Amino acid sequence: MKVVLGLALGLAACGSHAGEDRVIVPGQRVGAITRTTGMADLRRIYGPTNVVVTEVEIGEGETAPGAVVFPDDSLRRVEVGWHDSTARVPRFVVVRGARSAWHTDAGVTLGTGLTRLTQLNGRGFVLLGFGWDYAGTVVSWNDGALGVHDSSHTRFIVRLAPTAAGADSLQRGALGDREYRSDQAGMAALAPAVYELLTTFE
Repeated sequence: MKVVLGLALGLAACGSHAGEDRVIVPGQRVGAITRTTGMADLRRIYGPTNVVVTEVEIGEGETAPGAVVFPDDSLRRVEVGWHDSTARVPRFVVVRGARSAWHTDAGVTLGTGLTRLTQLNGRGFVLLGFGWDYAGTVVSWNDGALGVHDSSHTRFIVRLAPTAAGADSLQRGALGDREYRSDQAGMAALAPAVYELLTTFE
C-alpha cells in the first residue's frame, strides 16, 4: 500500500512540475507539450479544469478542433489544435497576444522587439509584410542563431506586428505577402514586436 501511494504521489508531483514549465524548445516541445501529447495528457498535466475544448483559429477565417489551456490567464494561456476530432495528436501549439510567460530557450517571447530579436539571432532576418492573416511571419533567420532548431517533424514560426504609433501609415512600404529585410529602411520605425509563437507538428 505504501509503495502504491508513494508512486501515485511521485507521479502527481511530476505532473505538477511539468505543468509549470513555460519553456519552448523549438523543434522539440512547448513546455510539456510534444508531438505525441493528446487531450488526456493535457488534462493530466495542467488539470482538467484548466483545459477547455474549443475551436482554435488557423488563419483566413478557418478553425480546427482544439483546446485552450489556462483560457482565463493571459500570461499562461496556450492553444492546441488537433489533427482531427479524436484529439489524440496535436497539429500545432500557439501562443498569441501582447505578453506571455511562455518563452523560447533563447529568450524569445510575446512582445520581444525587432532589436532584441536581431541581437538574439546574431544578424538580420527576413519576414513577410504586414496587414494580412500571416503578417510579419519570419521566413528566414539567415543562418542566425534562432533558425537552427527546426526538425523534420516540427517547425517553429515567429510572427511580428508593428507597435509604433501611427503604424498604419508607416507600414505602407512593408505590406502584404512579400518578403522584407528586418534591417531595411523604415522597418525600425514600425517597432515590430512578436505577437505569435507557433509550433507545428507533422
